[in-house]
Amino acid sequence: MDLRIRAPVLLAGIGGAGSRMAALMSEASGIDHVSIGRGDLGGRQARIGTGGVVNPSVRLLRAAACGAEDQIEEMMEGYGTVVMVANLAGKDGAAIAPVVSGICSRTGRGPVSIAVMPFGYEGARLFEAGIALRRLREGSDATIVIDNDSMMQSNPDLAPEQCYDIADSAARHLACSLGSLAEGGTGILAAGRAGRDAEESLRDALRTLYGSAPPGSVRRSLLYVMGGGLSAGAIGRITEVAGGMLGGGGLHVDPAASESGVVVLSAVQGATKFDGYDPLGAIGQELDWDVPECSIDCGLQMYQME
Repeated sequence: MDLRIRAPVLLAGIGGAGSRMAALMSEASGIDHVSIGRGDLGGRQARIGTGGVVNPSVRLLRAAACGAEDQIEEMMEGYGTVVMVANLAGKDGAAIAPVVSGICSRTGRGPVSIAVMPFGYEGARLFEAGIALRRLREGSDATIVIDNDSMMQSNPDLAPEQCYDIADSAARHLACSLGSLAEGGTGILAAGRAGRDAEESLRDALRTLYGSAPPGSVRRSLLYVMGGGLSAGAIGRITEVAGGMLGGGGLHVDPAASESGVVVLSAVQGATKFDGYDPLGAIGQELDWDVPECSIDCGLQMYQME
């Protein structure tokens, strides 16, 4: 069943990277956006303070976000659905996104969660990202994952900044098609490099997709083809190849786009590579699942306890 988006919609960017991506999606779609995180992120913002701690842990940041729940909820007043964008490789995204997701779920505003996962070499961040993603999937009407690691594995010559650019471009196209998502499901957003032949870009996107989830898990896909000068034959070949591998879905062709490329949004079912990021989750262990893991003030002569 397709997801029901209740208007008006609010884009909520978590942290610096999430706020930048939400702003790009807002520019493409005209949807309002806000930022949630530390520092000055620009525009309308709920600022999370950590009491002067320069390098807070994820759990200390999460505790600070819990203390700002009223401010975050006030920013959402008047909106029917919140689309949350978070880079789970960053501390702000991993810490704050589960708190925002809980607020949205409790107040009946969704959410739809868009999560950017870390590169494989960011080993220390994989565990926290895996836990945060599990919480988002549990509390969201739909979850879309952008996997930087699979993008780099399929194109090993890419620099990290190029992966960020591809993810930003893919998210801009997603902003106009939120109602086509599967309710309660998990989606993988994969993209080929812009400026390449469309069929080659499709192969890039498929390698990225199948680096995150096994082929048999794909249930339905939306295909976006951008760039002018594409012949009807080229579009037909792309549709034929994608249709045979990605199941039923839809096709959107944007001949007015400044660069050519292909973006694939696929609904998947079953295990993905991200389940391995959280070893406890893999064996079904859940500790205090209703309450996100936070630092606590225990009244002892210690700054914090985790």
